Amino acid sequence: STWEGNYKNTLDRVLEDLAGEKQPASVSGKGILERLQYDKFGKLSAPGSRGRRRRIINAAKFLTFAVETLGMDARWLPPKDLKDLKGIARGDAKSESANAGQAVRITETGWLKLMDSLQDPRWRLVIGLLGCFGLRPWELKYASVDGDTLFISKGKRTSKGTTDPRHIEYLDPIERPGLGKQLLLELSKGVGLPPLGPTDAVTSSAIDTFLRRRAVWNELRAEANAAGEKLKVYSFRHRYAFATAMIYEINPKSAADLMGHSFKTHCESYQKWVDKDKNSKVVQTARAKVLQPVNNP
Repeated sequence: STWEGNYKNTLDRVLEDLAGEKQPASVSGKGILERLQYDKFGKLSAPGSRGRRRRIINAAKFLTFAVETLGMDARWLPPKDLKDLKGIARGDAKSESANAGQAVRITETGWLKLMDSLQDPRWRLVIGLLGCFGLRPWELKYASVDGDTLFISKGKRTSKGTTDPRHIEYLDPIERPGLGKQLLLELSKGVGLPPLGPTDAVTSSAIDTFLRRRAVWNELRAEANAAGEKLKVYSFRHRYAFATAMIYEINPKSAADLMGHSFKTHCESYQKWVDKDKNSKVVQTARAKVLQPVNNP
């Protein structure tokens, strides 16, 4: 699904360009990248927009590989500096990423309100598991109970391979202690999950379709939109990440392991939730542990 969503369309366009199917073929790597500043409909993408940057970066990697590893002519090398090709987003420009909107976390109150509004116990279980264990939507299909943890039997495919299966600890909302154990009990006793699509790739869409038919979800989305934010299926996973940092104060390395991604990815995605106001308290606590008075015999 990562290949289909992030890479295939761009490389299909590169091959179309090289074959001269729609217009005279490019004669250099830079020429190929210049055409990728335009979307598939021929419209120039906003400078610095997410789609434009992704196309340029992924095609540049491909061209570099073709020359340096496969021996293609050096004219296909991309420019060393891609800044001008990617463009720089302006404050008044509506970039593709802004239009798409990155998911923000759902609040504890909003999450619980949504769960309480659901009549179908299967869907209530879905929404509870997503937020209490920080799951990717497709991981629901590979979730089983192992003691007091949720075991995900399938890892995520990445450019470096596949991550290991993992056990996840629940993080209850403060307002509802015991929720995690309750969800594990429901799953182990066979409450079951609703149909989530025939493939992993469409699971998120199946959940999104269900949620968009719920009044409470649409109220929460409207509130987020009014604040210039987007509430999406991944908002439940972001809730878990927020809880690791701001409620349970779990160190980022452990939080990354629980969420099944690298420490680098975790920091890049969630470092905005590090509470700098607590740094002094953390240092003072650490000093107290290390610099304890020595008791003379």
